[in-house]
Amino acid sequence: MSSPSTAALPDSPSPGPACPLVPFTAKHPDEFYPSGWDSEAKRPVVGGKYEDPATGELRDACGITTGGPPSVDLFVSNVHVSSLAHAMRASRPLPMRTLLRHLLSVVEKHNLDIDSVTATPYAIRLVLSHEFASLNEWMVVSNEMGFGYRSDWTGDTHAAIMAHMSSPHC
Repeated sequence: MSSPSTAALPDSPSPGPACPLVPFTAKHPDEFYPSGWDSEAKRPVVGGKYEDPATGELRDACGITTGGPPSVDLFVSNVHVSSLAHAMRASRPLPMRTLLRHLLSVVEKHNLDIDSVTATPYAIRLVLSHEFASLNEWMVVSNEMGFGYRSDWTGDTHAAIMAHMSSPHC
């Protein structure tokens, strides 16, 4: 009996995934194709499919997918009382140094105060200690941190979020 990972593939080609794949277009020179991660199965998505951990079958990845390794997990929060209840988390398909450089350029541009920053090859944690004048100001800054590296970034947070959500690997 063969193991699920070495089971023979069918002779006839598959008609393709039931969920159409959106073509990948880099929005930054260092951006790479994110492999995708099926959140429910906790397995990588390759070619629109993942291996079901219970049965070993290849299934179409139609559920919630996120950027899995080697994408960088980004978490930005603020310890100041003006925005304690708010944080931004994202997975970005960029090398850690590129993303960290972008984050620090946003910090410098907006003259933000940093409490702490931790960066590893696959995660960045940035904790601010800055008094924002309003929730809107926090949203503008945190969204610039999450989307501002993209060549199609216009500063329009809603448009950036909608474009990102239409990506197969958000």
